[in-house]
Amino acid sequence: MRFLIIAFLLLSASTAFALEFVIHERSGVDRIEEPVTGGVPLPQGWASSLSSLSAVSGGAQLPCQFSEAARWPDGSLKWVHLNLVTSLEANTRLYLDLRNSGSNSFQSQISVNETEESLTVETGRIKAVVRRSGFNLIDRLWLTESGENVSQLIDTHDRGLVMWAGGQEFVSALDAATTVEVESSGPVRVVLKAEGDLANSSGGGQGFHYVCRLYFHGGSSVVRVAFSFENRGPYLEGREDKVALAGLHLEIPFSGTATSVAAGLPGGAGDDFRPVGQGARVLCPSSTELSYSIDGLAAGSTSPKSVKSDQIGWLAAGLNPDGEGAALGISVKYFWEMHPSSLELDVSGSTISAGLYPGSTSKTLDIYSGVGRTFYLRLAFVPGSRREDIGKMLAGEQKPLLILAEPDYYCRDSGVFGKLNERNTSLYPPEYAEEVRRVEAELDLGLEMQLVRVESRTKNGVTQESYGLLNWGDGMHYAWESGVQEPRNIAWNHHYYDLPHMCFLEFIRTLDYRWLDYYLSRAHHMMDVHMVHLGPGARLDGAGRYCPPTDHVRNDPGNSSYSSARVYISPYTNHHKVQGLFERWYLAGDERARDVALRGVEFANGFGGYADFKQPRGAAFQVFTLLAGYESTGDETYLNTAKQTFELWYNHFQANSTKFTQGYFMVGFLLEAFIDLYGYTGDIRTESFVQQAVDWMRSNESVWFSPGGHGKYSNMAFGQGWLAVQAQKPAYSDLQLEYLGYWKGVWGNTFKDFGLAGRSVGRSLYFLSYEGLGLEIPEQNVPLKGDYDQDGQLSPADVVSLIVKGIEDPFDVAVDYNRDGKFSILDVVGLILQLRKQ
Repeated sequence: MRFLIIAFLLLSASTAFALEFVIHERSGVDRIEEPVTGGVPLPQGWASSLSSLSAVSGGAQLPCQFSEAARWPDGSLKWVHLNLVTSLEANTRLYLDLRNSGSNSFQSQISVNETEESLTVETGRIKAVVRRSGFNLIDRLWLTESGENVSQLIDTHDRGLVMWAGGQEFVSALDAATTVEVESSGPVRVVLKAEGDLANSSGGGQGFHYVCRLYFHGGSSVVRVAFSFENRGPYLEGREDKVALAGLHLEIPFSGTATSVAAGLPGGAGDDFRPVGQGARVLCPSSTELSYSIDGLAAGSTSPKSVKSDQIGWLAAGLNPDGEGAALGISVKYFWEMHPSSLELDVSGSTISAGLYPGSTSKTLDIYSGVGRTFYLRLAFVPGSRREDIGKMLAGEQKPLLILAEPDYYCRDSGVFGKLNERNTSLYPPEYAEEVRRVEAELDLGLEMQLVRVESRTKNGVTQESYGLLNWGDGMHYAWESGVQEPRNIAWNHHYYDLPHMCFLEFIRTLDYRWLDYYLSRAHHMMDVHMVHLGPGARLDGAGRYCPPTDHVRNDPGNSSYSSARVYISPYTNHHKVQGLFERWYLAGDERARDVALRGVEFANGFGGYADFKQPRGAAFQVFTLLAGYESTGDETYLNTAKQTFELWYNHFQANSTKFTQGYFMVGFLLEAFIDLYGYTGDIRTESFVQQAVDWMRSNESVWFSPGGHGKYSNMAFGQGWLAVQAQKPAYSDLQLEYLGYWKGVWGNTFKDFGLAGRSVGRSLYFLSYEGLGLEIPEQNVPLKGDYDQDGQLSPADVVSLIVKGIEDPFDVAVDYNRDGKFSILDVVGLILQLRKQ
């Protein structure tokens, strides 16, 4: 009994403390009524029920809705999504504490009412009716005040999602088979999900299949939209089934007449409302051209690729007195990156629209079977008294607010990512610290080079940037024929070996936003263009394209002309990856990423045990996929299939002295996958398997070579480091250091070899740390708050380092010492006072 009482007290103490998180505004845009959905990881056992959670900021409880994203094997919460609404000044932060005690009670401002004909959502600012039959985005909408309708801004119509192809128009409102449902609802957020086909006037489903989600938040005038199209046409190998897309718009007819217009331009120069007679348009035909015109006359222009402004990508209309001076607007995420694109206001037609592929370009884009694309948009509706707020509400879509933690919490305190260290050399013995610094510096160099080559890369006499509707989020890999600037001649990276996952891990290890933005854009492309969307029941639904695909969808031409390269879907898991998609779901609450990832898990599970012993990467990425699915859903089926794959490979090892016949660069992936599987099974045979693989590769390195021209791939370092710790054989640490020595961030093949050689190098460093080696961290090495020079103690040098770091990057969360939302002299004073106290 005494033991049970002590255990209870310890458990109570462990769950009483608060977890610290921050919301950082980094676009330089005031956020007003900003909807926030962000995921936070929780330590195992910290909380078992959503009902016990609450969020507090500045001593006051925040109205916050919690939803479950994943659970630990013991049933406790592992990932939780927080949904809230906040207003935040530009370049400031909101700190919040997550508590597992007390109540989470507040007055909800949102409601949803369902009938057979429609769904009605009220947020306290707006009332929107979404019809079930003939989905047209929003059928009717009113501004509201104290629960009463003030003015109607949208009346019933038959537009919504529109595409043009083959001389025909296809509209979501014409599809009688559309399904519209409440996907989730709570005291802060309601999500409606519509799914159907874009249909022609005869009602035929000849256009794209679509999934469209509408996000409403209590107390907010903003409606977020996630719209995905998929070409679910039939696929036969060698058959180029495609749609020549001539236009794709999201149209919103509104009540009344537009009398003024405003648009986002760099520096906010275009956000003043100006008179309009016929219409206005923001057109972005390329990454270097953007024009803003009112009634056909130039009103502004810029090169978006040069300025990279988060203000770009929104348009708003001010209505006549019938609308009581109200305004409504629309914004598109990645507006210029995914060009061509447009935002258009038609006064005579009383319509505001987003040209996701503008029909006015008079060009077509081939969308092949299985290809999809997701667009994130934002709508805002305000009364005349708040017209000046609408641009701030819309501009936030470029970088939606996220809820973030410090790297030490992500990596070590939460335990969610297994054995992983943040970037902090004090965690390593001195004899390893320098190599750790070098490995991490090379990681950063590789990122910097990729960012440069997104802007422009030349291969074989062909120069290509990575912007455009299908190109954005990818990187040019190669051009097959010298000097031929033609899409079918260009191969793309397609995120070798889950480059998004690799970048995500580096973000949580550093909280460097360059890694975050790169990760999000790469995962976006992988979700849409690399992953295959053929529809439920199709054999290759959830598969991946070949890497590197020519024209995003074709196989290598080999020795033939690029024009002969066939459209191809990989029927195996050699090029499969979903970890980066699940992480997008966890961090940002992106349901589309989760849905696509789960389709990928089902595809990988369909193989059963994976026994292609010539392709270690096939088995590796099947297991990675299955474990990600198990972690997300808890479905034992996926874990059991991964076990079957290990069983096949283990038996193969026992029966053959030659462990690998080819694919030597892939072995590191297989070891990482089986070590991750060991974390769930505890199967001690994993140690024997890994040791045999490492030893065989070491003794046979002369028969294979790596990108650097030697016989050592740094992706082996993870398995070698694990073996050193697991088997307690220090010699394998020496081998790990030797293989890490060949890691470099910049390769001749920039995108491919970064992921190939470096996928797990950041993870491997753990096995060189004090904890990884089973050693106590010296007291002077324990990280201290304010130890900006990382020498293990507080001194005047830390004040200097704080000032330098604050000047270099005033938006870095780490330099906000006093947690008041921004870096200032007060942070320096706070650290000085702490030094005096010490």
